[in-house]
Amino acid sequence: MPDKSIASLSQASPIPIEIQEDDGKSFGPYRKSSKIIPILKSVQKYSSYTFTIFSFLHGVNVLVVPSISTGIAEEILSMNRSIYQATGLENILVWGSLSVHILSGALMRIIRNWRYRERYGGSRAHDNKLKRKRRDSHLDHEVISQNYEGEVNINDDSEVGLMGGLTNYFGFGFKKSLIFRYFGLSPLQATGYLSIPLVLYHSLQVRIIPNIVEGDSSYINFDFISYLFNNNKHYSGPILNWIIYPALISFTTYHIISGWMKLLNVRSLTKRKIGATIVNIISLLGIYSLYTITKIDCHSSVAQFIQKRFDMYIDYFYLS
Repeated sequence: MPDKSIASLSQASPIPIEIQEDDGKSFGPYRKSSKIIPILKSVQKYSSYTFTIFSFLHGVNVLVVPSISTGIAEEILSMNRSIYQATGLENILVWGSLSVHILSGALMRIIRNWRYRERYGGSRAHDNKLKRKRRDSHLDHEVISQNYEGEVNINDDSEVGLMGGLTNYFGFGFKKSLIFRYFGLSPLQATGYLSIPLVLYHSLQVRIIPNIVEGDSSYINFDFISYLFNNNKHYSGPILNWIIYPALISFTTYHIISGWMKLLNVRSLTKRKIGATIVNIISLLGIYSLYTITKIDCHSSVAQFIQKRFDMYIDYFYLS
């Protein structure tokens, strides 16, 4: 079904714009904040490079390999942990880069909101007008364009995300993202913010709490994940885990793939559709891998003293 927004596209000649330089006095703090934004962008960009190393090592190991063999995945997990959990390296690859990435992104959003208020004012009427514009089903005309070769490009992914959502993925045309229409967040930003509590939840279970309880997390492996998902002592646990972990897999996969395409300035709809396909494949593989891990019979294969340690970690997590 042809998309009306694409069919109505037409080529236009570029029009030069005259830019008047200011003397630096009329903008005050607004001008200073303009210098901070590029710095924060660079910080967020390079922190994503570092965290991607960990994400690749950890992601392939837990999202892809278990779908083939949990035994091989267990061996790779041991090797990978010797890399990213090495003394000092973990603080750089994981906690440092992740914290810097989150803080720089949050600070950029705060500064941009402040600049917006300074420039346009904070009247309720203006805010309501902006909300109505966001909720309007029509896309801004500059979001989607078509070059001279007829290739469709996405110039700004704030409204449509990676490639226009499931509707455009299956050929039914572009739609504004619901998260953008009602919350003013791009899908990339939304998946980033939503991933924060999910990553914290996972980190508490497999790294932070074992370190608090015993000063070590060497017993944490796929047996523990299976034990965690099949623990009947805390009835809400398995249900909550089956909500948290698939969401964690899907949101972080989308955020990383979409984020890299944004960093690389990939605008081609064809290439972005490939990116969306990769997101879907990895997400489905990851959820299937999680399912295979939960089927490990840890009660018969794990020694009793290790099961007692697992119980200590889980009881601490659920504050019981």
